[in-house]
Amino acid sequence: ATSRVVSATSRIVSSTARVVSSTSCVVSSTLCIVSATSRIVSSTARVVSSTSCVVSSTSRIVSSTSRVVSATLCIVSSISRIVSATSRVGFATLRVGSATSRIVSATSHVVSATSCVVSATTRIVSSTSCVGSAT
Repeated sequence: ATSRVVSATSRIVSSTARVVSSTSCVVSSTLCIVSATSRIVSSTARVVSSTSCVVSSTSRIVSSTSRVVSATLCIVSSISRIVSATSRVGFATLRVGSATSRIVSATSHVVSATSCVVSATTRIVSSTSCVGSAT
């Protein structure tokens, strides 16, 4: 009877050892899964951090580009104003040139008329001289 009790106790201890071993394997596997999950979470956090840095850099580039575009537009606007002012000065110069041309033409007409008067006066003087000589 004693040997049977010892045998049964031995079997119970062996079964308990097997259960403990199985539980240890399950715990070990669970710890491995937790460790792998932790690594995945860490990698995901790094990816998110890197993505955030890229988004921040892209935002800065866009902001800088926007400033460059704004400055370029200001320069183009200034150039347009300068061209417009230059065009107005050109038109004014053309008007002054046209007026000067008219004045020169009128002066030419006056000189021509004066020349005609001088020529007529010369003829009259010449005729008078001829008459005086004949007399």
